[in-house]
Amino acid sequence: MRDLALGLMSGTSMDGIDVAIIDVHTDALIYGKTVGYPYEIATKIQKVMKGEAFDMHFFAKLHTEIGRAFASAANQALEQIGPSLRQQVKVIGSHGQTVCHQTVSDAPYTWQLGNAFEIYQATGIPVVYDFRSKNVAQGGQGAPLAPLYHRHLFGHLENLAVVNIGGISNITLLRKDAQLIGYDVGPGNCIMDAWVSKYLEMSYDKDGAWAASGCVHQDLLNAMLKDNFFSKPYPKSIGKEYYGLQWLDSFINGKDIHPQDVQATLVHLTATVIARQVKNHLPDHHQVYVCGGGAKNPILMQTLSEYLSQYLVNATDDAQVSSEYLEAMMIAWLAWSRIQGKTHDLRQIMGGQDQQLLGVLCD
Repeated sequence: MRDLALGLMSGTSMDGIDVAIIDVHTDALIYGKTVGYPYEIATKIQKVMKGEAFDMHFFAKLHTEIGRAFASAANQALEQIGPSLRQQVKVIGSHGQTVCHQTVSDAPYTWQLGNAFEIYQATGIPVVYDFRSKNVAQGGQGAPLAPLYHRHLFGHLENLAVVNIGGISNITLLRKDAQLIGYDVGPGNCIMDAWVSKYLEMSYDKDGAWAASGCVHQDLLNAMLKDNFFSKPYPKSIGKEYYGLQWLDSFINGKDIHPQDVQATLVHLTATVIARQVKNHLPDHHQVYVCGGGAKNPILMQTLSEYLSQYLVNATDDAQVSSEYLEAMMIAWLAWSRIQGKTHDLRQIMGGQDQQLLGVLCD
């Protein structure tokens, strides 16, 4: 009998629910799949992100609906692995859907929708949820969580950067004889996705093809790179709602720029802010692993490799770790850690207090 854990994750790209089942002792991925949100739920989430939803009953119902969508995705996975393996799934971790995250406030907050009790009721398996709120209440950033898992997977290597490019990009720095460092660096896919949706009515720029048809607008890039968040010291985190079309429009400011040139410039924005952090903290000629949706964008990966020509840039798949399901695997691992009573030191990643349990147990 093995100990398996199931992780449910929908990140800031909001492109569906990632489901991963892992063997917690070998870190092997047993099952991985992305389940799209039902159209009605996806539409409601987009309405929230555009600031078009204000009714408390709307949010309360959406909390239940997202929970049921997560439960359905979990049950699909459990059915597909079969009854024998299903019995070995000891815990489910649910990240929920982040709809807002703001820690620079006199009343900081982070909010993930998706009622975990719906998942427990549907599966009968203990569920761990709300991995961020405790840290925020302690004065921490509540994000990113990924560096904890990156260290677990790659801590045996020396002088390594792991970059997760989802809606927001974050970086983990694993350096010889130095403390673990991890923080959000800025936009990943979020503005690119919003821009291509506005002009081409596509959820994302497949293979970066639209960006590849454009040219970088250097003045626009230079202006965006002056955003204060990029020079802010870590630990730091940022929400997708900050880097939206309103933020972008404030820099375009009526300038006549071809839409595809804006898209090309956004690719370089994401690559530049990542490359700057790698160069600031990691010696040349070392490995940079990339995961998240950005790892599947060949134009973004090519651009990042050009900015980091003195480094070895590859997707985590080259290290036999799924770049697509790494975050869902992380949530599964964190849930297992929680039921095992394993604590984590968050000070160099999210701030707040050290050696604490992450997540709330629902059973």
